[in-house]
Amino acid sequence: SLFFVREGLGSTPGATISVIIEGTRPILVEVQALVTRSVYAVPRRVVQGIDFNRFSFILAVLEKLLQLPLFNKDVFLNIPGGITVKDPAVDLSVALAVISSALEIPLTSELFSFGEIGLTGEIRQVMWHEKRIETALRLGYTEGLVPLKRREEAQGVKGVRTLKEVYDLVKYVRFNVGSL
Repeated sequence: SLFFVREGLGSTPGATISVIIEGTRPILVEVQALVTRSVYAVPRRVVQGIDFNRFSFILAVLEKLLQLPLFNKDVFLNIPGGITVKDPAVDLSVALAVISSALEIPLTSELFSFGEIGLTGEIRQVMWHEKRIETALRLGYTEGLVPLKRREEAQGVKGVRTLKEVYDLVKYVRFNVGSL
């Protein structure tokens, strides 16, 4: 389950962990993003490991709903290990990695996330919610951002409804000693 996560990930801007499902098995994958000022008239979008259209959709939602200025930035995304992720639950991790890189705020290496993002910025439920959380916690990840359910989550796991909530949590880390 940890094959696609590098050891000693550390707290690095633009890097986070997603819990995806391959078949019936939860797998943890690293998601890396790099947001940098573009020197070109048309900024570059380079994607490895997820569908380019899905990535474009996530960037559009980030820019429109969070006013995250990406229109003049080159944005690179990588899922290391050669895996191609088709699970829409990777959306939240992609957004987190991009936000983290754009704001230059490192996320804790203990953080995992999953959730599908809708066009209105809502974080949507995905299948195998509990199994994903159980796997991440069992493998030593102690903090999670997941779609909000009606019941309490495990300790350290926060349910979120919208991308705005996620953005505010990441910005909170910049101004406080707390971790995310």
